[in-house]
Amino acid sequence: MENNNQYFTYFIFLLFLHLDLSAQDDLTGIVINATEPYCDNGSIDITVNGGYPPYSFEWTYDGSSGPKYYSSSEDIDELRNYRYCVTVTDDFCGTVSECWDVKCCLEVPTERIIPYCNPENLGSISLDLSGGYNYYVTWYNSNDVPIPGTDIGINKLQAGQYTAVFTNQECIFTKNYIVPNNVLSYSTVLFKNPSSIVNKNNGIIQIEVKSKDPVSLSYFRSNSGYPQGNSIGAKAILIPDFIDQLKTNSLEFHETSDYILEKENELQSVFPNPFDVNINFLFSSKSDFTTNYSIFDIYGRKILENSLQISKGSLNYIINFEKYPSGIYFLEVKNKHGQNYKRKIIKQ
Repeated sequence: MENNNQYFTYFIFLLFLHLDLSAQDDLTGIVINATEPYCDNGSIDITVNGGYPPYSFEWTYDGSSGPKYYSSSEDIDELRNYRYCVTVTDDFCGTVSECWDVKCCLEVPTERIIPYCNPENLGSISLDLSGGYNYYVTWYNSNDVPIPGTDIGINKLQAGQYTAVFTNQECIFTKNYIVPNNVLSYSTVLFKNPSSIVNKNNGIIQIEVKSKDPVSLSYFRSNSGYPQGNSIGAKAILIPDFIDQLKTNSLEFHETSDYILEKENELQSVFPNPFDVNINFLFSSKSDFTTNYSIFDIYGRKILENSLQISKGSLNYIINFEKYPSGIYFLEVKNKHGQNYKRKIIKQ
């Protein structure tokens, strides 16, 4: 009876030994599939067959001083240009290891983007390739049409999205860049408390400036050429007292109140329909008078000057802008006292 127990114990030992050896022998079915080995996006998906599940995983990569721990998950991603190894262990301590190299790009070049401001100040994208990247760069616009450029950037750009395709000996990848539109825009609300205008005290002009970056604003009193002002951000500000001339980033426009014009004439502008080249202005007056009007471009150059006879009542006057390119213009009208009234015109 005792001998039978010894034989049984020995049989169990051999069985476990056989299972342990089988686990090591059978744990060899690793299938490796590396997908998209690009910068910061390489991935390795593995499938393990054989042995005795569940399995555990240990990933390492080649560091400067030897293998370094990376992950304990089954699949890994966001890989870089390293050699990666995995050791798989089953439930009976059977192990198998395998390594492979992920060939991906180096660092994405740093860029400097200058926004589009106006037709004289177009945007640009500049790349820093001083790190020895050895990239060949192809540029495309938002319609996937190739555009002229170099490995260090493109210029003379309108606002919009541009795509760079980077290629070297190891891989290819793309990156999108946005050139923002930094055209300065503003709106005004004249004299929010008109009851105080008669006393010429506490008149307020509210100006809302919209710009990506801080801008500089200065203003002048009508009876003084001494400028006042401050730097403002993209926000609304309140300027006290009478102001009839404002300058912001070399872009001038004039505003006056009805009191300053003595209610002799009133000018209203209708912002144009982008499909209509005519600008309509409504003049109203208590009496007959003759005035001159001028049109200036954004740089202050006079491009048109005419006289205008206005009878008592109202006159709807049409100015044709068909021959002028898209942009910002200013219509300036003078009353019989020589006071200016200027309105901004935007042609799409």
